[in-house]
Amino acid sequence: MLQTRLRAALSIAIVLGTCSLWPAKTSQAGDEKPLSEEQVKQLARGPLRKFPHEIVKLVESHGVDFLPTNTSLAGLKDAGVKDDVLSAIRRKAGSQMRIKVCLFKNPDSALATQFADAMVRRLVERKVVEIAPFGSIPLDRTVGSPEGFDNNVKPEPNTLYILLEGWIRNSPAGFSIEPTVVYRDAQGVQHSIPGADHAPTSFTRQNLDQTAGSVVDWGIETAKKYAAS
Repeated sequence: MLQTRLRAALSIAIVLGTCSLWPAKTSQAGDEKPLSEEQVKQLARGPLRKFPHEIVKLVESHGVDFLPTNTSLAGLKDAGVKDDVLSAIRRKAGSQMRIKVCLFKNPDSALATQFADAMVRRLVERKVVEIAPFGSIPLDRTVGSPEGFDNNVKPEPNTLYILLEGWIRNSPAGFSIEPTVVYRDAQGVQHSIPGADHAPTSFTRQNLDQTAGSVVDWGIETAKKYAAS
């Protein structure tokens, strides 16, 4: 039994690329690198295949660096990852996720700020954002730059961001709007997400708040669609 556990500990050290055999229990939050899909597969194929509860502990302590869509979860299951581990990955990813409003690109910075503030208010009004299968997603009230982050607004470590971005352009009837949703993984790589149906396309100053709320709702539906893909 001891030899088996030592082999399992060595497997963890090799997969995680760490000098210690077990993750330090005294580490500060965010110190440990999150697990990649490939690392989870390696752990499930190695000596820990008989100790899925140990992989669950690693997921809970380290987090993951990927958004576990249905497709990625199916790939993990095919690789031998147990259901308890998959459930832990879903839960942990949900706690790591944030939906973040970004300034929409427009020459009128006051208009862009007004629109972003209205989007944040809509997020606050919703109180709870549920994205299956992750559950309730923590609220991020800080508005990001058009690209998501800059020197003033920095990403939190080990966080999976759903960024609500886009463009606002002048039009004869008011303004046209082109919202987009971007997934930013824990490594800082951004991925465009195919939008859900019925994205808002225009607004006036009179219905700005209503349209901003519709963009938030559409962005959340887009994130749900992506998670289910």
